[in-house]
Amino acid sequence: SITVIMGRVNGVYAAAQNVVCTITTVSFMVPLAIANSAAVKVGFANGAKDFFSLRHYAYTAMGMSVIFMAGSAVFVGIFPGVLISLFTKDSALVEVGIPVMYILCFFQVFDGLQVTLAGIFRGLKQTGIVMLANFIAYWLIALPLGCTLALHYKFNLVGFWYGLIVAAIILCTIMFTHLMQKFKYLRQLQRG
Repeated sequence: SITVIMGRVNGVYAAAQNVVCTITTVSFMVPLAIANSAAVKVGFANGAKDFFSLRHYAYTAMGMSVIFMAGSAVFVGIFPGVLISLFTKDSALVEVGIPVMYILCFFQVFDGLQVTLAGIFRGLKQTGIVMLANFIAYWLIALPLGCTLALHYKFNLVGFWYGLIVAAIILCTIMFTHLMQKFKYLRQLQRG
């Protein structure tokens, strides 16, 4: 939706959005793989009622994703122009894309964490919280906030990415808080 909306403002914004999304997708594949592994390991531990291992797998997966995405963020932050130039030599597109790449650095860490949390919840057979948190964060907060910042306050593509950062932080907060409550509940079950 960001590409379509910003494309109506200027085609270079749509092109920059596509390039930035392609770049972030490459690094996103690692936490996605970790999330899939976490879903399996947490699911087995959950089925076996091995709550110690369940927490261990969850925390390890979250840590691995955050560390990888932080490393990716540093790389993107050091070489934003080089990465965009792999896709285009259009100076206007590079100029629009570089500020978004700096925002992407921050976004990536939370994006990696949220997909890993989603995998953990798949293993716990609690996918409803993932759906609800994504709906709240992206549809009720990010899209309206991004539209307001991009179109009303003329932040353009950067405004949408500010909205995405806010959404990713809210999404991670909702899911992480729910996971901590689930762990507390599982500890009580184990004791009782």
